[in-house]
Amino acid sequence: MINNNIERIKLNRAQYVAMTGHVKSNIPEEACGILLGRIHKDKVLVQEVKPMRNITGSENMFTVDSEELYQNLIRAEYLGLEMVGIYHSHHMNSHPSSIDYVYMRLNPVIWVIFGLSRAEIIGVSAYRWVNGKVMKVELEVE
Repeated sequence: MINNNIERIKLNRAQYVAMTGHVKSNIPEEACGILLGRIHKDKVLVQEVKPMRNITGSENMFTVDSEELYQNLIRAEYLGLEMVGIYHSHHMNSHPSSIDYVYMRLNPVIWVIFGLSRAEIIGVSAYRWVNGKVMKVELEVE
């Protein structure tokens, strides 16, 4: 579980490229995936990006396959990792939707949202739920 003092999420370039490739390859549907890693002081360190299947096939929402999620969480536990984030795409902007607010409260990890316009990524932002509010988190790619 993400604690309240997290200020940033750190990914390497290959992880970021994997996420953007997954997001673009799923257009027009929303892409989704999970981020496995560790928490170190005030930051989340991503170790693995796990693209997931959006079983709704929707352009406006996503649902991950529960068995696929379960298998990835078991593997993460075996490796000493935890689910530290969720990523998905939106059309037009990288801001949380009203549906995201509901699920962010239920899944208090970092949420990375890619904004798309046609086939181009026009923005990417990271957020977390803290004390009943959505807070922006710095996204660091090295």
